[in-house]
Amino acid sequence: MRTHHITKDGRSIAIKDLTTKHLINIISRIKRLADSGIIVKYRYGGHGSTADEMWYDETIEHLKGEKVLKYYDYDVYANELKYRENNLKN
Repeated sequence: MRTHHITKDGRSIAIKDLTTKHLINIISRIKRLADSGIIVKYRYGGHGSTADEMWYDETIEHLKGEKVLKYYDYDVYANELKYRENNLKN
């Protein structure tokens, strides 16, 4: 489970330390991406006991809807926002 958010400029911020406005913006962006879809490139490889046995491959996949939400850990961000909303009420 994700505990930190990586910003566009590469900074790592604990999700609990994000401003509520930033959290809402992240959630909105993930929802938009889920609607439009994203392209993900998976890279994987391995090796045996010699250099000749090394291998590498790539797979490109188009994700949309629930798969995008899962890819970006949408629930982590949404649960943090719900937690804040519930604690403001109490």
